[in-house]
Amino acid sequence: MSAYTALRVTSAGVVFFAEHAARVSRSAGAAAERAFRDFAARVEPGCWAVSVDPSGGLSARPLPGSRLFDGMPARSALSPWLPGAGPVEKAPPPGPYAALRENGVSVLLTSPDGGEIWESCSAATLAFDGRGLIHPPDDRPRVRSTAEAYLRARFAARAAPIPADSRALVLVNAVKGVCELAAPRSQDFPPALLAELRATVEASARRA
Repeated sequence: MSAYTALRVTSAGVVFFAEHAARVSRSAGAAAERAFRDFAARVEPGCWAVSVDPSGGLSARPLPGSRLFDGMPARSALSPWLPGAGPVEKAPPPGPYAALRENGVSVLLTSPDGGEIWESCSAATLAFDGRGLIHPPDDRPRVRSTAEAYLRARFAARAAPIPADSRALVLVNAVKGVCELAAPRSQDFPPALLAELRATVEASARRA
């Protein structure tokens, strides 16, 4: 099976480098990971969509950036996944989320009863519950996020359901990094924690 990932490159290297390499290895094996590492060592700064096959064949195309932006409005919709499926690997476009996306709006994907947020149509979700950072439990179906994996390890994030009415929510993905949503969705997320998350994202960039 081929691997697909979307990423951002700074002068320091690939943001979430290790997590992208792990994604490629899980999906397409050791030769694909080696090809990805060679690509990461030389790629120019910018945003890229990268596909790698198990033989190590790699293709990359530039992306205009993330569809996410700070202050983005949000609405909710039911997730296309069944409960209990657990995380799934990122699929190349158009993927299962294409029909759910709206220009300029983040669609928050919920459990069938509408009570929990599992992810958005373009990003993973993290929230603040008054004690610290939380992420959805690992049996909730959603894309296996490079951004979530990196940040939850460094902030000792706890697994807990994210309530559908959360007002302390942020989105995280590999191209945007951390996205603050329009009120009321992110209004109770601590500004200092938001700044720390963003600094940690930038510190993840490397080439080897």
